[in-house]
Amino acid sequence: MPRRSLVAAVAVAALAVLPSLARAATYTADAGADGSPGEPKQASSNAFFPRAVTVHQGDTVQWRFRGFHTVTFPAIGKQPPPLVVVDPKLPVSGQNDAAGNPFWFNGQPNVLFNRVAVTKSTTKTWSGSRVLGSGLPTGNKPKPFLLRFRRAGTFTYYCTVHPGMKGTVRVVSIPSRAPTPAQTDARRRREIRAYVAAAKRTAAAPPPYGTTVDVGRATSVFALYRMFPTTMTVNAGQTVTFTMAGQFRSEVHTVTFGPEKIRSGLEKHFITPIPGGPAGALGLNARGVYPSDEPPLPSYDGANHGDGFLNSGIIDNDPSTPFPARVTITFTKPGTYDYECVIHAHMDGRIVVR
Repeated sequence: MPRRSLVAAVAVAALAVLPSLARAATYTADAGADGSPGEPKQASSNAFFPRAVTVHQGDTVQWRFRGFHTVTFPAIGKQPPPLVVVDPKLPVSGQNDAAGNPFWFNGQPNVLFNRVAVTKSTTKTWSGSRVLGSGLPTGNKPKPFLLRFRRAGTFTYYCTVHPGMKGTVRVVSIPSRAPTPAQTDARRRREIRAYVAAAKRTAAAPPPYGTTVDVGRATSVFALYRMFPTTMTVNAGQTVTFTMAGQFRSEVHTVTFGPEKIRSGLEKHFITPIPGGPAGALGLNARGVYPSDEPPLPSYDGANHGDGFLNSGIIDNDPSTPFPARVTITFTKPGTYDYECVIHAHMDGRIVVR
């Protein structure tokens, strides 16, 4: 090829690339919206804002973390990896109560974090061929997670911490129309305002009738980490139902009675190293995950297990898990009994027995 023709060909190729480079943009989305103005006390958003983002091929999306969430893209056609896995080869052992008696769950499998679900990917470009994600956010101010999209299509991503929390990224070709980053940001802000308004309405709803406690409240967009009602008064011999029935499946809680020192210790160390596990492996504290007694739970007199410990273990409203949506406890002795969810800070309640 003559030199002049070669130069011309290179110039044409360069000009063809320039428009795509000029149009490459970065879009911002939020994983959660905790701390939003007007947000009710102990509310937490379990949604991506905006829920759907449309970008051009070559554009980048950055997710800011405003809650304990992940941004996880499974391989195309696959489901997201589970947050935790059970390891039958690594059973719980050496767990005794305050009276020195072994807990029933000794011998049950430990629950470990799934490394695929919680570890940040090093790849920065989405191809769809394998799992790619942010991992769990760390530190007080986690860095945003950035991902560039070159492949056209609509891709669903998930938070592995909260089942049902998902968003989409639609990637279109360069000639196609797509909202600008500013337009996408305006949509993000509108969706957050709608979340705050809905959370306020749900927080103001009355508690259930009779001797039933709502253990939190959850929708597909947010959760309220409170007991409804916070304090309940019953007569000795009455049974209280603690329930998550009817809630969206994104949350798990516990109903845990006992000395404040025990409860706060479980809360602080709910995520803990697993003895005998792989190097650096973290899992969930067996005393928090498993009920203190084989179901159904026994009655409560404030002296269970030698120190008043009684735990529901994990409860949820997800039909895909083995956990119950509700537990019942009969209170046999007058007194004031404090309890909490040891997974979520400040999610406390009180039962007064007359």
